[in-house]
Amino acid sequence: MNMKNPDLKQYILKRKKTLEFVKQQLKEEFIGLDHIIDEVISLMYPWYLFPDTQMRPTVINLWGMTGTGKTALVRRLVEILDIMQAYLHIDIGEFGSTNTSGSWLKSMFTQDLQHHHQRECIICLDEFQFARTINESGAEVDRDKLRIIWELLDSGKFYYNASPSQYYINRGYKAIKLLNKCIEFGVEVADGKVVENYEAFAKIFRGFGFFGYNSGRKKLKANYFSSADFVGGLNSLVGDKYTSSLDIKDELKRMSIEELVDFLYDAVNYEGSMKLMDLSKGLIFVIGNLDEAYYMSYNINPDISADDFHKSTLKITIADIKSALQHRFRNEQIARLGNNHIIYPAFNAENYRIFIERKLEEMNKAIQERFKLRLDFDETIIDIIYKEGVFPTQGARPVLTTIKNLVDSYISQIVCDMIENDWQPSHITWAYRNNQYEIGFYDLVGQLIIEKAYKVNLKVHELRKAKDDDVQAHIAVHECGHAILAALTLHIVPDLVVTRTVDNEAAGFCKINFPEHILTRELIEKNITITLGGYVAEKLIFGLDHTSSGVRQDIIQATKLANNAIKSYAMGKDPIKVAVMQSEFNDFFFHKDEHENEALGLIKRCEKQAEKLLENNRHLLLQMANYLTSHSRMTKDEIEGYLVKYSNEEWVKTEGFKEQNDYFKFKKVIQLGLKKEED
Repeated sequence: MNMKNPDLKQYILKRKKTLEFVKQQLKEEFIGLDHIIDEVISLMYPWYLFPDTQMRPTVINLWGMTGTGKTALVRRLVEILDIMQAYLHIDIGEFGSTNTSGSWLKSMFTQDLQHHHQRECIICLDEFQFARTINESGAEVDRDKLRIIWELLDSGKFYYNASPSQYYINRGYKAIKLLNKCIEFGVEVADGKVVENYEAFAKIFRGFGFFGYNSGRKKLKANYFSSADFVGGLNSLVGDKYTSSLDIKDELKRMSIEELVDFLYDAVNYEGSMKLMDLSKGLIFVIGNLDEAYYMSYNINPDISADDFHKSTLKITIADIKSALQHRFRNEQIARLGNNHIIYPAFNAENYRIFIERKLEEMNKAIQERFKLRLDFDETIIDIIYKEGVFPTQGARPVLTTIKNLVDSYISQIVCDMIENDWQPSHITWAYRNNQYEIGFYDLVGQLIIEKAYKVNLKVHELRKAKDDDVQAHIAVHECGHAILAALTLHIVPDLVVTRTVDNEAAGFCKINFPEHILTRELIEKNITITLGGYVAEKLIFGLDHTSSGVRQDIIQATKLANNAIKSYAMGKDPIKVAVMQSEFNDFFFHKDEHENEALGLIKRCEKQAEKLLENNRHLLLQMANYLTSHSRMTKDEIEGYLVKYSNEEWVKTEGFKEQNDYFKFKKVIQLGLKKEED
């Protein structure tokens, strides 16, 4: 490569500038994806600048949950680059469910991208999770028809039969046979017409049709070899080699009957042979949703924190992605996907609010163009759309629906009121107060014409409102038991306590900040104590007879923690795994009563610790539960305020609480140990 070549230098600098422009444009249009866009553009550089040097396609994998903008990003990138003519988008969901549809997939590659043989192109394999070759039970799935996908990802090259139908190949062979017979009878052809021994030709070719099933029993005309039937059949056979059927017709007119035979031989051999499609100069985007990696995506409760959920998705690594892929694909297939795995995070709260603002602004522009009316949305509108429309694990799509329901559908009512009452506002203000919309209509000079209220039908938000009844009181005691024990054992204040939630399967919940990365014996005991907090609090306040079935999951979790500690984590007196192997011949059978008793003893110790702490802080428990009976949630600052004010633990006032990341002090222990030895 001659880097001193001015044309090459200008070409490279121009393309680099184009990619930088694309990157900037995408960042302006997509929210919260700056680092994703940086990585995508960075991986695209070699392909976009030097596609001719590629020996195999550039593969970029985009993994994330629904509604995070994976497909939209790729489509917009292609639009800005202005290379839609070199773009093929394939939804694998349409092909991955059945084995028969795979032949269509090969046809799409060969027909839609035949002009990009050995040239640059972009292919998007969307919903890639449906190409799975391993089912939920771990058994292999027959996906033989989708083999072309793996060939494409590996080398970008595959062989195919270019013929649109075997029918025309068969008709071509039939025409050759008939022409050879005509030659035996002295038939001659010139200018596309039979000029010698027409009767013999008519008898031999009687009933033959190349393009159609025939000409029936009609006697063929002398100019058959320049007719629509013969030319049309050849066009269907070798049309990709000619500009139009007129070119084929002109060539046929120059042929003798012997030359016609040779021409047909070449045609059927060309179409009948396997051809190489080389897309190694291409860029392939693989897009998919991997629930196995985004394990938290199963929780559709809108009351979970968008910020917490966002942070949890940031912890997903390439190792998690490859592990998740193993649930769907064979290892050699995973290897073909390469290592360019880009992991999409979920939106955080700020991202959602910016997204809502942008959509409202788009709506405002549309209304101004249509009705010459400006909409001034109050911050309360963004708040109510967020509360009603944000389901953190489902991305942006529910928010779009909510905007349509809560804003778009009301615009028609507002416009109708303007027409019926002959109001002529230049702009309106739009706020949500007192469970209704308050719309102010203003004229050109800013004078209020009228203020009107519109009833708003909310679904999700209404479910969050406190009921202040016996059921919520019971839930409040349970969740406060968890929250208080979390704060008093870990010395870390929980983020949130909720006693009225949208989720039918969870009456309430407590968001606890457990220390991460290491699970120690001490931490397991504290976890069990906290887990038993709901049950112990119910028993303490309402009595044993009024504990609820709501403790079921807590008891299951506490039992699981205790069993794992004793039987799997070597935290009992025997450092050995206690398990029952699923085998007829069991050489490793351990099931001793002493281990069961040890696990039970651990739970009982934790229960006593929970009883001691809650009994000593009974007034705190009652105060928090009373507040959360008439309110649906308590934030971290509010929880800490109650702890400082009502707790009977001295250290709460003297030492205070610590943050999640400050729990472990192992590094300090090592340093102190070294210092002690040196002294």
